Amino acid sequence: MKFLFPAVLLFIFFNLQGVFADTTSSEYTKALMEIQNKNYDGAISLLTRYLTLYTKSKEGFFQRGNAYYEKGDYNSAILDYETASELEYENPELYYKLGLAYLKRKDYQGSISAQKIAIWINPDYAEAYSELGDLYTQVKNYRRAQDYYRIAIDLEQNMPHVWLKLGETSLALNETGEAIAYYKKAVELKPNDINYYYSAGLAFYIVKDTVNALNFLNKTIELDKNFAEGYYTLARVYSDLKNYSSSIYNYSKAIEVEKSGLSPSVLYTERAIVNKKYGDYANAMNDLDFAISVNSDDTLAYLTRGKIFLEANNDSLAYEDFRIALELDSANPTGLTYMGMLYLSRGQNDSATMRLKRAVELAPKDANTLYAMGNLYFNQEKYQDAIRYYDKALSADKDFIAVYENRGIAYYNLKFFRQAASDFENAMKYNPALSDKLKPFYLDAKAKGGL
Repeated sequence: MKFLFPAVLLFIFFNLQGVFADTTSSEYTKALMEIQNKNYDGAISLLTRYLTLYTKSKEGFFQRGNAYYEKGDYNSAILDYETASELEYENPELYYKLGLAYLKRKDYQGSISAQKIAIWINPDYAEAYSELGDLYTQVKNYRRAQDYYRIAIDLEQNMPHVWLKLGETSLALNETGEAIAYYKKAVELKPNDINYYYSAGLAFYIVKDTVNALNFLNKTIELDKNFAEGYYTLARVYSDLKNYSSSIYNYSKAIEVEKSGLSPSVLYTERAIVNKKYGDYANAMNDLDFAISVNSDDTLAYLTRGKIFLEANNDSLAYEDFRIALELDSANPTGLTYMGMLYLSRGQNDSATMRLKRAVELAPKDANTLYAMGNLYFNQEKYQDAIRYYDKALSADKDFIAVYENRGIAYYNLKFFRQAASDFENAMKYNPALSDKLKPFYLDAKAKGGL
C-alpha cells in the first residue's frame, strides 16, 4: 500500500492538469467574445491567464495585442504583436495591425515596414495597400500614395474610402479632372453618405473649384436638411463668389440647426462680416454684439466691429475694440494695422510706426497692412518709401484700388508726371467720387508729362 499513495497522487495531478488546460482553453474562447463585446480589460485578463500556460501561443499574443490596441495601449499592443512575430506567426493581419500601432506612436517608417511585410505575406491584401497610401499621403508623397491606392482598388473595387483618397491626392497634384472622376466613383458606391459628398465639396472649395464645390455641397443639404456643416461651407463659398445674399441665407440656416456642434460665435461673426460686405451694417452689428456676448474672447468679432466703428468715424469705439483684440492676441497683424492707422490719424507717428512695422513683419503679403505702411511714409513725405509699399500692396492684391490715389500724389510730388497721370486716371475710374479732387492734378500731370 505504500506505493499506491504516490500513484494516486500522480493520477490526480495529471487529471487536474488536463482540467486546468481545458479551463484555460475555454478562457481563450471567452476572451475572443469579450473582444467582440468591446470588453477589452476582461479580454486581456483572460488572455493573460491563457498565456501563462500556452507561452508559445502565437494567436494568443496576437489577440491580446488586438485587445490592447482597441483599448488604446499601443505600447503593450506592439510588444504582443512583436512577440507573435518572433514566434513566426505569418498572418498578414498581424503586420497590418502592427503597422497601425506603430503609426499611433508616429513611427512612420516602422509602420511602412510592417505594412510591406503584410503584403509580402499576402500580395492581395487590399487594406494594407490602402494603409500604405495613407502613410505616403501623410508625408506628402502623393504620387507614391496614388500608386498604392490604385493597387488596392485593382484588388477590391468596392472600397469607396480609397476612391475618396484617390480624389484627395489627385487634387493635391492639381489633377482636377481625375479628382472629379474619383470623387464621383466614391459617392456612386456610397450614394447616401453625406460625408462623401461633403469631403468632395470641401476639397474642391479648398482648391477654389467653386462649381464642383457647390454641386457636392448642395447634395449634402438634399440628403439632410439639418446638415449644418454643409450650410456653413456653402455660406463661405457664396461669400467668396460675392453672392452675399446666398451666403447670409446659408449662415442663417446653419445657425438654425440645434446642437450642430458649430461655434455660435464663429457663425455670427462670419455672418456679420458678410452682412458688412452686403452693406447691412445694422444686422452686422447685431451679429457681432451677440458673438461677443457668447464668447468674450472672439478676437475676430472685436476686429470686425472696430472696422465698422472706424468707417462710421467713431474712432474712440474703434480704438477700444482694437485694443481688446490686441489684448487677446498681441501678434494679430490686422489689429496692429488698424491700431497703427488710428495712431497715424492722431499724429502719433512713433506709436503708429512701431505697430505697423510689426504688422508688416507678421503679414508681409497683406495688402491692407502694406498700404497702411505706405501711408505712414506718405504722411512723413517720404514718397519713394511710400511708393515702394504701395507697389507691394498692389502685388499682394491687384484689385486693391485704394492705392492709386496716394501713389499718384506721391508720383506727382516727385515730378514723375506720367506715372502720376496713370494713377489718377485709375483712381477716378474705380472711384468716380474722387474726380472733383483729382481731376485738376490729373490734367496738370498730363500736361507736364507731355501726354
